[in-house]
Amino acid sequence: MRHGTRVIGLWFALLGLGCGHKVAAMPKTGDLAPKEACMTTLHIESHRSLLEEVRSLGVPARDFPKDFPAQTPKATEHRPLKAGGVGPGGEALFWLDAEGTPFVDARVFGPLKAVSVPSLDAGVTATVGQVVAKPMPALAVLVRQLIETDVIGTYVHLESSLCLKDIPGGVHVTGTHTYMTNTENIDPLDFKVTIDPTGLIEVSSE
Repeated sequence: MRHGTRVIGLWFALLGLGCGHKVAAMPKTGDLAPKEACMTTLHIESHRSLLEEVRSLGVPARDFPKDFPAQTPKATEHRPLKAGGVGPGGEALFWLDAEGTPFVDARVFGPLKAVSVPSLDAGVTATVGQVVAKPMPALAVLVRQLIETDVIGTYVHLESSLCLKDIPGGVHVTGTHTYMTNTENIDPLDFKVTIDPTGLIEVSSE
């Protein structure tokens, strides 16, 4: 991977969804698509994650959730999360149940399984879950919400910088993620998120 010093400093406006992840300039790399090709860019940071929001509410969560059960939220019993923004009905998409377990609104998604993109080998496809909302919301919005909540994980330790481009049936994502060993490391990301007409969500590493 090549570490350049160029920073593509163009900021893009997003819909008002998510828990405050920044829409950011692209990372230090010369290998990404030119900024004109990006539908939008995202900068995802671990300290602004769904996990950190859950912890801030007093839940002693040790790591990112591996699975998100689906149930219909009840405002009198469940706590809404800012992460992921809102669903088609204007209510929060992700919630905490009475035991402190994050879950997704069953009116939008079925149960979801988290996928770590940096851990996927090239050519591997992983299933995330199912969109059940009818009519189906915009694919690009759903993909962004899944990335912002780390259901589709794009970093290991620190952060990721992403370029999202529309493709038939989904979104093509390129960028980098930053992690620590003895030193700071920056590795490339290249994957596709597709949602077929039945709502099946899949992530494919390129």
